[in-house]
Amino acid sequence: MNMSENVTELATALSKMQGEMQPAIKDAANPFFKSKYADLSSIIDAIREPAAKNGLSYVQRIHNSERQEVGVETIILHSSGQWISCGIMTAPTTKNDPQGYGSAVTYLRRYTLQAAFGCPTEDDDGNAASHKPAPQAPKPAPKPAPKPSVKGTVTGDPEEGNLSGLGNDKPDQPTLDKVVSAYAKIGIDAATLVSMVGKPMTDWTMAELAEVREVYAEKKAEHDNKSDL
Repeated sequence: MNMSENVTELATALSKMQGEMQPAIKDAANPFFKSKYADLSSIIDAIREPAAKNGLSYVQRIHNSERQEVGVETIILHSSGQWISCGIMTAPTTKNDPQGYGSAVTYLRRYTLQAAFGCPTEDDDGNAASHKPAPQAPKPAPKPAPKPSVKGTVTGDPEEGNLSGLGNDKPDQPTLDKVVSAYAKIGIDAATLVSMVGKPMTDWTMAELAEVREVYAEKKAEHDNKSDL
């Protein structure tokens, strides 16, 4: 990890800031999983005031690559001159155009900024304003565990790529590449898939891959309907 020779003042300020920071509100909709998440603006709003109050700021550097991917590095700065880099996180850009590039950069900025400052999130259901715990709802019955191995293609069409040979815990890279390729054919890039799940593809579990596969059929049908118009 890259940092200044001394980070004592920065660490003290960051600790105070995290004690004062309120959760970012989940105000953006994820149409794939019909859920909400805190977008980049919400993360920045949660961080800005407590960071400035404690002499903290940040910069986010974009790292280009010869491969079809982009990286973002978040660096936390302190008014004393101390600094710490939180490393570089990369994501693929399957669409070689400004839209695909911008989508990947926005996702990476949100993900790394939230991780760098340890920013929590909270549903926008009225509890964010009062900070009182919501009444406990009855727990739903547990869903059956996904099968450890799924063979075949995403929807059964051989042209979408064979997804045989899934691992027990995490899918291997060739399997992920096939899923990315299948989604790319219906106009959904890898950065969007990463945003759907909320973590880098390298961290996906078999259960999360299964959800992405289930969503595919619905999204492909929507794509085909639009194409027929």
